[in-house]
Amino acid sequence: MRNSLYFLAVAAIVFSLTWQSSVTSASNQLAGGQQQIDQAIPQVQFAPLLNYDVREEIRAASPRRVNQLGVAVGAVDSLARQKAIESFSAQLSSDARKDLQVVMDDSGLPKMVFNRKEPLSAPRSGEPDSIARDFLAGHATMFGLNKSQIVGMKLKNEDNDEGGAFLNYEQAIDGIPVFQSQVQVAINSAGQVMSVNEGLVIPNAIMNTTPRLSESEGMAQAFLSTGRLAPPSFVVMQNRQERGGRSVYQNPLGENRENLLSGLTIMRVGPRAVLAWHSYVDVGPNEWYEILVDANTGAMLYRYNLYADVAQGTVFRVNGLGQRTLVSFVGDTTINTAAGWMGASTVTTGNNVDAYLDTNRDNLPDAINTTTLRNGRAFSSTQNFSFTFTAGVDPRTQRAASVTNLFYFNNIMHDFAYRLGFTEAAGNFQTNNFGRGGIGNDPVRAEAQDGSGTNNANFATPPDGSRPRMQMFLFTRGTANLNDDRDGSFDGDVVLHEYGHGISNRLVGGPSNTSCLGGTQAGAMGEGWSDYWAITFYNNGIVGEYVTNNTTRGIRRAAYTVPANPIHDSYADLGNQGFEVHNDGEIWAAALWDLRQTLGSAIANRLVLQGMKFTPCSPSFLNARDGILTADQNLNGGANRCSIWRVFARHGMGVSAQGNNGTTHVAATNIPSNCP
Repeated sequence: MRNSLYFLAVAAIVFSLTWQSSVTSASNQLAGGQQQIDQAIPQVQFAPLLNYDVREEIRAASPRRVNQLGVAVGAVDSLARQKAIESFSAQLSSDARKDLQVVMDDSGLPKMVFNRKEPLSAPRSGEPDSIARDFLAGHATMFGLNKSQIVGMKLKNEDNDEGGAFLNYEQAIDGIPVFQSQVQVAINSAGQVMSVNEGLVIPNAIMNTTPRLSESEGMAQAFLSTGRLAPPSFVVMQNRQERGGRSVYQNPLGENRENLLSGLTIMRVGPRAVLAWHSYVDVGPNEWYEILVDANTGAMLYRYNLYADVAQGTVFRVNGLGQRTLVSFVGDTTINTAAGWMGASTVTTGNNVDAYLDTNRDNLPDAINTTTLRNGRAFSSTQNFSFTFTAGVDPRTQRAASVTNLFYFNNIMHDFAYRLGFTEAAGNFQTNNFGRGGIGNDPVRAEAQDGSGTNNANFATPPDGSRPRMQMFLFTRGTANLNDDRDGSFDGDVVLHEYGHGISNRLVGGPSNTSCLGGTQAGAMGEGWSDYWAITFYNNGIVGEYVTNNTTRGIRRAAYTVPANPIHDSYADLGNQGFEVHNDGEIWAAALWDLRQTLGSAIANRLVLQGMKFTPCSPSFLNARDGILTADQNLNGGANRCSIWRVFARHGMGVSAQGNNGTTHVAATNIPSNCP
């Protein structure tokens, strides 16, 4: 996680003033804190400080201590809210009432409101913002905000996605934003409210929004919370544009640090509302903090390191023919949550994959423990998985680097496929599904340098809820010199191809039926889909050039191109060298590569993945073609219908083509008569 270990002065945390400090005058706190720093903090580098949230502490605090914070929030009328929910439910069809879900938060307000069967409101025309606000105002008691507060909410952003709209609002009191008070309303293309998510809003609070501490004093307290000296003054780079907005200040620690952001906010802390200075303070290589300090006392309320748990590693991002790069091991936090790929793990085990050595082919992690390996897994106490790699050296001597690269490729593919629709509910591979559907408890077991084979790789896909296994082998390249061997874990094409088998096996026929791709044509498409994921991800029609040391055609008979090579150009070419899944799979992958070149990667990738969901068990090439056409109807209203037909017709899968999941295949190049 860090490039070096930093010395932390013992006193560094002592003067991080929290709400539990005695509530003395702000000037005394500032002076005392400054004196402590001058005496205790030498010019050293610090280790990142722990995150802190006063809201976690108040649960165990006495009422007397809690009541020292801010002002009281009006009590929630739980009876009135329950009646409002019942009244809302009564407006739904009798069929849908049992599917209404109202998930409450700790304060008694609805955190989530949605219906599993139908939208929450009737169709309506108009702007999504008006529809959303009117819906909230019409059910104000249920959501705990009065009509005036709803009108005063600030629309932070509107995300229009395939006809639907996702609106994100923020509550404000006297123009000051309420911290983490987002209200999210989703509206479909018919103008129906689909769901409402509500954050930490403050229903009723009367408070003075003029702070006792100046903004400079608030930022000084923020610096104290990081264990740094605060400058005597701050240079304004940009003044706030409106009340409740943020100002930008020059970072006194130098140009290599991000500018400071500062503004007022109101934080809900249990039954209290606290006016706070809200700052973003970049103070070190791994320390960029979001900090809230009480705007009246200076006590720290919240500290969150934006770099918290940022694991990293040095890997090949494509394959061993390129350069290694230091990359983050956090991944997409929207998908993986803030924990990222690893959480606090110091070995290559995370929510999506457990990567380890299995050189003795027992399907278990090797019992190898060194300075860089723990039970066969790459190890770093600082989460900096950067290990030695030298080209042209026996890969068996570079095992930690191999496991790290395998871990990286699996996670990259997990996030890529997730964004396309291979989510928890679709049967993806995760330990924790975060309540988003599916079964979970099925991360990939990725076995590097597996001793059960050479010159290949494989992926076994059990039904959703059972853990799949990826086995990556060494490629011997036909020489007796071990230094000539290459490791499949360093070739992104090979890893992504294998992961692709898991995707197609879980999607075609559904995640509980993972044997739907047996048979001549279905098996070939399993290979073709997997090739497609590798070539589309890297935008390169050559598969496996590293493990084969062949940069012309890689592991296949020919590279994927448009127009396609004649050896795999048409449905008519099935079995042209004997029916074999890899050779025949090239025909399917070549058609998909053409589709990508025609429609663009974003559209084609989405169609290919959702097309699998529309593809029946034991499919022919033509069944899968129809699945893609149906996906376009669902996603795009059929906008690409004729373009898709033209692509498949070029590859012998036109309207009149015939075939089954066997050796029967009759190619045709015609398109529908209503396509120009």
